Amino acid sequence: MKTEANMNESNTVLKPFEYQIKLKKALKEKSKLWTWFSEDKAKKEHFEKFKKALLKDSYRIDSSSHPELYEILDEIKQKINLPINITLYQEQMSYQNNVGISFYENEAHIVLSGRVLKMLEKNELKAILAHELYHYFFFSIEDKAYEIADRIITGIANDENSPDVYLESARLFKLYTELYCDRGAFLVTDDIDPVITSLVKLTTGVDKVNSKSYIDQAKEILNNENKPTDQTSHPESFVRAIALELWAKDDNIADEEIEKLIEPKIEFDKLNIFSQTELKNLTSRLIKLILKPSWNKTDMVLNMAKEYFPNISFSEEIDSEKIFEEISQTGQSTKKYLAYVLLDFALVDSNQGNASLGYAFELAENAGLKDEFNLTVKKELKITLRKLKDLQQEAAQELNQVNESKEDSLYGE
Repeated sequence: MKTEANMNESNTVLKPFEYQIKLKKALKEKSKLWTWFSEDKAKKEHFEKFKKALLKDSYRIDSSSHPELYEILDEIKQKINLPINITLYQEQMSYQNNVGISFYENEAHIVLSGRVLKMLEKNELKAILAHELYHYFFFSIEDKAYEIADRIITGIANDENSPDVYLESARLFKLYTELYCDRGAFLVTDDIDPVITSLVKLTTGVDKVNSKSYIDQAKEILNNENKPTDQTSHPESFVRAIALELWAKDDNIADEEIEKLIEPKIEFDKLNIFSQTELKNLTSRLIKLILKPSWNKTDMVLNMAKEYFPNISFSEEIDSEKIFEEISQTGQSTKKYLAYVLLDFALVDSNQGNASLGYAFELAENAGLKDEFNLTVKKELKITLRKLKDLQQEAAQELNQVNESKEDSLYGE
C-alpha cells in the first residue's frame, strides 16, 4: 500500500488524496487565515463542554463492563501506533445508528448511537472503531495541517454569504476524508468485508449484509447513471464501497478511478474552487478564440471581452483544437454556459450583421456545442426551428463574405 512517514519515525500513515493535498496547500497559502485557525484557542473550551454534555446525555462504557471493546481498541492502537486515551460512550435515547469521535490532544471520545453494539459483529466493530481512530490519525499528520484545512473550508462553507464553490469544496474534502478512514479500517482488519458490512449496517439498519451484493448494487446504479457522485444523487455509502474495493484490488491505479467517480467534469452548477479556476481559464481562452479573426475585434466586442475579464490579453497563441477537446470533456451545465458565452459575443455588435453569429455557429459545431448553441439561439431570439435554419444559412453566407483571407479563418494558416 502507498504510505508515507509523517507522525514520527516509527509511524507510517496513509497518503492523503490529491484533492486534499491541493486544498491544504491552497488554504495554507492564505497565511493570515491559516495562522488564525491554527491558533484556535477556543477548541479546548469547546472540547471540555462536549465532555460535560457526554456525561449528561450518554452512558460511559468502561473497560470493566465491556473489556472486549477495549481489547479491540488496544489492538487497533498498537497496530497503528496511536498512544492516546480513548473512552467509549453509548448515547441515551438515540435511535439513529451512528459512531462518532471527538478528540483533543491525546484524548479521544467515541460515541455509539442506536443499536451499534447489537448490530455489529466483532470484526465489524473493529472496522468501525478503526475508521473513527483514523479520523484522529488523519487530523494529526503534518502538524495537524489537514485538521486546520478542514476547519477553514468548513467555516467558510458554513458562512451564508459564501459562494457555492466553497460548499462543494468542503463536501469533497469530507467525502475524501471518509474514504481515507475506510482505507485505514481496511489496513487494520486486512479484510474489505467488515469495513463495508459495518458501513451498510449503520446506514440501513439491516442486521445481515452481503458486501459483494452491495458492491454489485452500487456499481449497477453508478454505471447506469454514468455521472459522478453528489449527496443528492447517490448514497455516499455506494461510493465508499466502490472506492474501497478499487483500492483493495490495486492501490496504484485506484486514486485515478476514484477521482473520476467523485469529482465531476467541469460542471457549471457543481464547481469547487479548483474547477472554478479551470472554467475561468477555459472561458478566457474561448473568448480569445472568438476574437481571433481581426474583423471580429470591434470596439463593442473588445468591451464585452473586458466585461468578462478586465485584464484579458490577446498576445498568447490560441490552440483551437485543444480548446475544443477541453470543452468536449466538460459537463452538460458547462456546455450550456459556454453556449451563452458564444451568443453574448455573437450579438453584442449589431454592425457586424450576422457574420459574428455565423462564426459562433462554426465555433459551436467544432467545439461540440452545436445542440446547446442551437437551443440557446432559438430560446433567446424566440424563433422557430424553421427560422433557426434560415438564420444559420444567412449567417454562414455573411461569414464567408467576411472571411476572405486564411489568416482570418478559424484555424489560421
